[in-house]
Amino acid sequence: MSSTEERVESAVSTFFRSLEDPFGAPIVVALSGGCDSSALTIALTTVHAAHRQILCAHFDHGLRSEDERERERTAVTELARRLDVPLVTAGAARGEIVSLAKSRGSGIEDAARAARYRFLSKTAREYGARFIATGHHHDDLIEGIVMQFLLGGGPSAVAGMPSVRTILPGLDVIRPFLGVRRSDLDRYCAEHGVTVINDSSNSDTRISRNAVRARLIPEMRAFFPGFEAAIQQSASRLSELQEFIETESRERISWEETPHGVRTDRTVFFSTPRPVREAAMYVAARDVARGPKRRLPRRFLRTVPDQDPGGDRVVTRSAGVVVRTAGPWLFWERDIASTQENGYLFSVASGVSFSVVTENGSIWGNAGAIQENVAYRIPIAPPTRSIIIRSRRPGDTVRTCGGSKPMKKVLAELGIPDFARDIVPILEDSSGIFAVLGVPFGFRDVFSREFSLRGSRQDGCEIFLSVNGVLRER
Repeated sequence: MSSTEERVESAVSTFFRSLEDPFGAPIVVALSGGCDSSALTIALTTVHAAHRQILCAHFDHGLRSEDERERERTAVTELARRLDVPLVTAGAARGEIVSLAKSRGSGIEDAARAARYRFLSKTAREYGARFIATGHHHDDLIEGIVMQFLLGGGPSAVAGMPSVRTILPGLDVIRPFLGVRRSDLDRYCAEHGVTVINDSSNSDTRISRNAVRARLIPEMRAFFPGFEAAIQQSASRLSELQEFIETESRERISWEETPHGVRTDRTVFFSTPRPVREAAMYVAARDVARGPKRRLPRRFLRTVPDQDPGGDRVVTRSAGVVVRTAGPWLFWERDIASTQENGYLFSVASGVSFSVVTENGSIWGNAGAIQENVAYRIPIAPPTRSIIIRSRRPGDTVRTCGGSKPMKKVLAELGIPDFARDIVPILEDSSGIFAVLGVPFGFRDVFSREFSLRGSRQDGCEIFLSVNGVLRER
């Protein structure tokens, strides 16, 4: 065994000894075909082949050239065959991730990550896996800390990515290589004769992370030898600080469920220091979303004042959330404001029961609320992908049994009047638009072949829709 093999495989063995996993649950490895994930797949099969099932999962984002995508598919297929491990593949159509990014109001990288983790989570659930393993390494950790510091991140962000992160109950993302350098992984793959694919986008220094990796980090190494150890020491201290703050927030600010979100005692909330309140709001965001902690812009958290504004009023609204006071309570609820310029968009995680009610041109998301006189109930099974409810946008097309059809033509065929076309609800997942809901306006619905009102794929949560009080029972 070479010194490189010893370092890489020892890191994996040491990491797994620290996990609370006495039964050796299956592991899904996110295999991209690059050096990092290929090295992780080899190391896991070498260290754990006799003790647990290893499963590879590859997601094609549809963002690169067909030639590069084909080489990537070939590389992951050959590696899985060579190591004799199962391989599950899926992919996005060309342009799908870009459309998803636009619908989410996020960057392409964030949309790609969201689609990838939906696939990985689904695969893990289907195969009974306890962990999703990714190839993030020491260099990624340092780059991320530097990036977050330059972007003004708080303690939780600058503390760096954790080695274990829960994304769903009973499902963790694990990163065994955070103590291993990229150069060791390069050598490890070379020693094993593995063909790896280098993502061409990684050389584009117009992307901020690539610029940090290619330009800033080398300059920092030249002027401040040993800076990485100092950065990790600072990150460790910040992690301890963040853990203390979060513990304080749980002990001092408690949230309770409401039909529309969560609430807490407003006097207690405004009497705590801002860092504690901000940590508590992340807890609220997680509870409102009924899932893992969602990303919240720091600028949004800073809009909540230090003093109670008094009375019953909206404290702030942004990022799909409204924070308001009423009586003795401070409420944290989903919120989508509709405007003529931007329309509305409401993102819903699979497995979440909610309603959407249109009032005076606005859509409000109410977690778990069952409205009276609803138009219909649409079952959404937990294994399905997260969906988006939104207003129409230029260029929209609807998936139909025969292929696709322009949204403009669908609305015209339904006979929906002009005044209603900008607020008629549209349902979309990562594959595109699969439903146009005309029934609340007295017209019929349009659904793609795989979706219908008359039965769910399996028991799951339901959507309740009411629009402007114009309802027709089905």
